[in-house]
Amino acid sequence: MSPARRAARGLRLAAALAGAGLLVALGPAPGAQAHVGRPLTLSATFWFERDLGLYIKVEGHAHFPDGTRLGVGLRRLGAVEYMTWFEGVVRRESFQATLGPWQGPVSAGHYAVDARFEWENQAPAVWSEIQRRAAPRRPAEIEVGRTVLYMGSPFQEVREAAAAATFFGRQLDQLRSAQRGLDDEFARHARREAGRDAAAWAARCADAGQEDGRALQQLLEWRQARPGSAYERVAGLVMVAITQAGELRRAWTRKLYPDQVVDDPIAGGGGGADAAIDVARGELQKAFAACEGALPLPAK
Repeated sequence: MSPARRAARGLRLAAALAGAGLLVALGPAPGAQAHVGRPLTLSATFWFERDLGLYIKVEGHAHFPDGTRLGVGLRRLGAVEYMTWFEGVVRRESFQATLGPWQGPVSAGHYAVDARFEWENQAPAVWSEIQRRAAPRRPAEIEVGRTVLYMGSPFQEVREAAAAATFFGRQLDQLRSAQRGLDDEFARHARREAGRDAAAWAARCADAGQEDGRALQQLLEWRQARPGSAYERVAGLVMVAITQAGELRRAWTRKLYPDQVVDDPIAGGGGGADAAIDVARGELQKAFAACEGALPLPAK
């Protein structure tokens, strides 16, 4: 099968970017010239093999002496963290690498393939050779070459946006509903003449904490099953909202039953506890607003 046909098939891929083997083959590229100290250049193609998964082939000119170590990483375009990372060694100012196979779902969108030169990763002999040949300039501490791949299809992006809107919307709805219930519970307990019940409040907060734990686990599993998803940031923001909900419960507890708060910096409740409730409630509302602002458009 030709590389072009393989690339076309790759647009329909459903391959994973986790748990993969990495196969590195290094070799010369025709026409490579001595340009020590100039930026790295590279290109990448991908294809999907039935019953095997996704492959990505990287080829590049690395204008450094033989033995120079390069890191090559794959990440979602715009993301900071790399989804996979490996090392290649320059030979005759070029390198080639094939990553894969990976199995499982891959999110549609643009991905950056970066090749990185870092001084701290080089052997002394390479340092000496680079300095001897350094023209027209000595390399920076870190040199990065980059190319961009689009994997998946626009139709797949639409489907993923709809699924993400449904999943995260449900998480937020459940969290908001739980908070409304706890808000009412707090008001009842705050009526000292009728609502004081330390054991009941402790049990209610324990149940809420367990619900938060289950929600956080679902979010972690969602992220692990969709490496490179465009909506990883949304998952992180929902996690922040869940954490802030826990802080509000702690502030409520500090007001109602300060003895139940371990390592409480606000001793005795009172005005300090009221201020803590206001802060925690405000932070939770900010977290909700951030989640809603980052959500993809809901499914039609």
